[in-house]
Amino acid sequence: MPRHLRSTPGTPDTEPTAVPAAGSELPIHLVATPVARGLRRLGVGTVPFTIVAMVTLAAMSAFVVMSPTSIPGLGAPDELASVDLGVGIDGAPNRSLDPDVTTTTAGAATTTASTEPSTTTATPPVTSRPTTSRPTTSIAPPSSAKPASTPTGELASTPVSVRPVRCEDFTLQPEAQLSFEADPIGRAGLDGDADGIACEQLPGRTRNALPALSARRIPTVEQVRRPATRLFGLHTPQAPFATSEIEAFSVAAEKTPNSLLFFQNFSQEFPLSAVTTSWSRGMLPMVTFEPIIQDSPSGQPMLADIADGVWDEYFTRWATAAKAEGHPIAFRFAQEMNGNWYSWSDGRFGNAPGDFVRAWRHVHQIFDDVGANNVLWVWSVNRVDNLPDKTIARVYPGDEWVDWVGASGYLRNVPDGVTPTFEYTFGQTLDAIEAVAPTKLVMLTEVGAGTTESNRVSWLSSFFQGLLDRPEIIGFNWFNDFKDGGDWRIQYSTATSAAFAAGVADQRYGDLAPLLPA
Repeated sequence: MPRHLRSTPGTPDTEPTAVPAAGSELPIHLVATPVARGLRRLGVGTVPFTIVAMVTLAAMSAFVVMSPTSIPGLGAPDELASVDLGVGIDGAPNRSLDPDVTTTTAGAATTTASTEPSTTTATPPVTSRPTTSRPTTSIAPPSSAKPASTPTGELASTPVSVRPVRCEDFTLQPEAQLSFEADPIGRAGLDGDADGIACEQLPGRTRNALPALSARRIPTVEQVRRPATRLFGLHTPQAPFATSEIEAFSVAAEKTPNSLLFFQNFSQEFPLSAVTTSWSRGMLPMVTFEPIIQDSPSGQPMLADIADGVWDEYFTRWATAAKAEGHPIAFRFAQEMNGNWYSWSDGRFGNAPGDFVRAWRHVHQIFDDVGANNVLWVWSVNRVDNLPDKTIARVYPGDEWVDWVGASGYLRNVPDGVTPTFEYTFGQTLDAIEAVAPTKLVMLTEVGAGTTESNRVSWLSSFFQGLLDRPEIIGFNWFNDFKDGGDWRIQYSTATSAAFAAGVADQRYGDLAPLLPA
């Protein structure tokens, strides 16, 4: 077991062996600490004992003098810090209410212990990362877990020194970046110039440094409404703040995305830093707003509450902040309302039929009244072919209330004898959209593939061709995350990455906010 994953100091990695009470009849070899055969006759005061004692004292003195803490540049033991990646108000959201999504972050490189005299050692415990997913209300600081106190009469254990993690421990820069972000203090040596970018000399780096917004030509909301380039979007577990996640995806795709999807709810205020960070990276921020209260013990808001003005003050603040920020923001309100799994599903969970449309129009009107005209309204349904009710007209707010029509569609398990294609996944849904909103542009707001590798590769080829065959589709957001207990990222395999990179290599996937000349 790796040293940083061991149990509390003083506690073995396995269940402890019970020591019998005094007077037990167990044989001595089961209760006593064995002594090496050649040392059993070393009694106190004997010449052998004196010689051994002098040698031991000299060794201990050398150990103290040469302790790593006294060697310049080596420092204290390199312990993996526990990091709570649940991020709130201006942080990347965790999707705690969606069982399909878990937050996963790669661990650090394995460290090698220095050779020291034999001692009883253990390393402070590491608090496991939470597997929550929807956004929390505040940024949780890194864990400050401390070793458990040593019971009276027991020898306190001392951590074994290990060498610091170095850039040569990694093959690609995104891997080093992920390790650094997990423990910026303990792994400060990976960032020699203290600019937040680890191991800049390693291959695989695309755009680490974030230029100022003034360094980009950010389009107007009218230009985004009918974009000059197709949107090549991305969602990661900690988007948009985890540079390493975006970098790793960009390396695999051989292109940097120009749109970014992240999630928010009533537990958070307007995500200013998420919006500005997205545009700093040249990506349109698409905020999926889920009308829930994080971890609410008293139930969730009803669509009728929103429609009747209960949340007007909140939405007025949000819209006012969005207007002040000024740059285009895609606002995806209450997605997949035609399904049967969210608390805001129309006609379910206490919501009456028609409540969704009323709520949508009411919130939209608040933004209009505030003057938040930089917000694009994205009405996004779930694919209809796998739903009992395939109608979507009942939940469509009307053309005057919608800028883009969106759809979520994932390739999951494929029935025997079925060839997975673009039409297999999206055909019925796009036909339904065409029937209710024939003049609207379409954005595939959540896309992913989590089936076998052969199906992924063949489906990706069909997917990108299907996008080109339907001119009403302006782009997609790839859900580069872990779902259904599997790895859905394009980095899943070399074949998957290559198939995806071949699709986005098309010049129609270009810069939405290009860098200005220096």
